[in-house]
Amino acid sequence: LLRDGADAFIAPVPRHLLWRASEGIYHDLIPQDGDLFGTVLGETFQEYIGMILTDLPGAPIVYPEIEYEHPGRKLRTCDWIVVDGSAALLIECKSRALGAMSKVTGDRSRIREDLFRKHGVADGVVKLMETEQAIREEARGLEELNGIERFFGILVTLDDFYLANTPIVRDMIERGLR
Repeated sequence: LLRDGADAFIAPVPRHLLWRASEGIYHDLIPQDGDLFGTVLGETFQEYIGMILTDLPGAPIVYPEIEYEHPGRKLRTCDWIVVDGSAALLIECKSRALGAMSKVTGDRSRIREDLFRKHGVADGVVKLMETEQAIREEARGLEELNGIERFFGILVTLDDFYLANTPIVRDMIERGLR
C-alpha cells in the first residue's frame, strides 16, 4: 500500500493486498527456523497426506515413516512409502518451500537460503535419497520393502512452489548437495 495523503491509500497491485491478508499471514506465523506452530502445522500436513494415501484405489500398501538401522545409527525413512508390486513412491512432506521474501523478490541468494534451511526442501530431497538407498541396501528394519526395484520420489509442499523442478532450483539443489 502507498499513502496518498493523510487518510488515503493506493494499492498499485490489488492482488498483493489480498495475498498479504491471506497467505501472507501464514509466512508471518512460521518463522524462518520454525517453531511450535510450524512443527504442529508440518505434522498435521503430513498426517493429512497419509489420510489421502490410505484412501487410494487399487489397494497399494502405504507405510508411514519407518525407523531403521544403518551401520550403528537409528534413522527414519521419508514420511510415506506407497508400494505397488515392485515399485515404490517415496513421499516427503514439507510445510513450506520458500519464504515470503524469496517468493516476492525472486532473489537467488534468498531462494538458495530457503532451500537449504533446516528442514527445508534440500533436507527433504536428501531424505528421499537416503530412504531409497536404505531400501536398496536392505537395511535392518526395512525388510518388508525388500524386492522393490523401481523408486519414484516426490516432495510435497503445503504452500505453492511454482519454481519446483525448474532448472534454476534443480541446479541449486544439485550443486548444494555435492
